[in-house]
Amino acid sequence: MPKVSVLVAAFDAAASIVACLTSIQRQSFEDWQCVVVDDGSTDGTAALVQELAALDPRLQLLQRPHQGVVTARNVGIDLCRGEFIAIMDADDFMLPERLAAQLQAFEQTPSLAAVGTKVCYLPRTAVSPGRLEYERWLNSQRSADDLRRERYIEMPVGHPTLMLRASALKVLRYRDMGWPEDWDLLLRLFDLGAEVGIVPQVLHHWQLDESSLSQHSPSYTIEAFACCRANFLADGFLRDVEHYALMGYGNTGKRLRKDLRALGKHCHLISELHPARIGQVIDGAPVVHHDELQDHSIEKMLISVAGMEERESIRKLLKLVDLVEEVDFIFAA
Repeated sequence: MPKVSVLVAAFDAAASIVACLTSIQRQSFEDWQCVVVDDGSTDGTAALVQELAALDPRLQLLQRPHQGVVTARNVGIDLCRGEFIAIMDADDFMLPERLAAQLQAFEQTPSLAAVGTKVCYLPRTAVSPGRLEYERWLNSQRSADDLRRERYIEMPVGHPTLMLRASALKVLRYRDMGWPEDWDLLLRLFDLGAEVGIVPQVLHHWQLDESSLSQHSPSYTIEAFACCRANFLADGFLRDVEHYALMGYGNTGKRLRKDLRALGKHCHLISELHPARIGQVIDGAPVVHHDELQDHSIEKMLISVAGMEERESIRKLLKLVDLVEEVDFIFAA
């Protein structure tokens, strides 16, 4: 039995699949199996995989009609025989030490259910300022505690960098809920109390492709991300309360309040810095300055503020008024 199974779901990936699989073949750790699920490609992807598999029996190809990435990955999970399953996108490539470094992380911390790595977007000339900021945020995560406390901001670890214990992934599997299936998987892991770690090295090159799923799928729109965030907050951090306070009332905060209201969770206080909003009452919720928080009774607070530096400043502010992160407040931007 291989130690690691690498799972690749591919759809019309002829332009990148050879480089992807070659990067797996070049791993310093060699006890792996790679399952490639060809999800009904029409561009010759399967033929290219077959050519490589004829020379390397560790590569396994499964062809099936096009049903989408969730079904393709779940079918592939059933073929994975390793103790660990490493996720890989067909248009990316991994650096030679990725599998070895992740296995070492599992050995050093046996409580981990999953381990990711730092990432680098390529080609650099195509990376937008927003992508650069997301990459910077991803690569700022240094511990399992960091990943957990930032889990509602956005996906805090690159999904195609993850290696998971097969025992966990085979139970959870992927779901099609109308929002990002990768973030859904990670949030369910966290809800179960699982610990997710990070290797503090760039070991995965994330290729930017305008035809990729994240660019065109309705499951990856801003609205879909917001719906995912609200549902997990309602079932998790806000499960035992009906009312919450909200810090930050920009576009993300407004959308979050609306989505949570539809789920039976109501905002009773809004904390803002914007001078034009302070003193207003929005849907029954008074708007106060951050400095006035200590004058109000707060059971649970959501913080919808963009920017890593701004969030760190707010953490320091809330500690001064004896609020505890993940008990009294959580970031959801």
